[in-house]
Amino acid sequence: MHLLKGMIETGILAMPVAFKNGGIWVSFVIIFLIGITALHCMHMLVEAGNKLCTEWVWFAMSCNSLKSYM
Repeated sequence: MHLLKGMIETGILAMPVAFKNGGIWVSFVIIFLIGITALHCMHMLVEAGNKLCTEWVWFAMSCNSLKSYM
C-alpha cells in the first residue's frame, strides 16, 4: 500500500510541472498515448494469462482471479 501511494503521489505532484514544461496540448496527447499503451499492455497480459489457464493446468494464477481483471 505504501509503495502504491508513493508512486501515485509522486506522479500527482510531478504532473503540473510536466504540463508546464511540455505544453498543455502536447502533454494531453502524450498522456493519452501512454494511457492507450498501458491499456493495451494490460489486455495482452490478461489474454496471455487466459491462454495459460486453458492450456496448462498447473499455472500458478487461478483462472477466476485472472478473469476478474477483464
